[in-house]
Amino acid sequence: NKSTLVFEFKFRKTGSAKTAEDLLNEALQQIKEKQYTQIPDRKVKGYALVFDQETKKFVAFKQS
Repeated sequence: NKSTLVFEFKFRKTGSAKTAEDLLNEALQQIKEKQYTQIPDRKVKGYALVFDQETKKFVAFKQS
């Protein structure tokens, strides 16, 4: 049985009204709604990540 990793990245622009948590939740919702982890005959793990323009770092991460 094969394993697959799926990543959904969101980019937080400097001055954005959306928080990293908002974007993280959007990414998790997108993974769920678009069924990115539903691949037949595979073990799939989905991950949501938020990259911040100002700090130039990933500021939020969560497995779906």
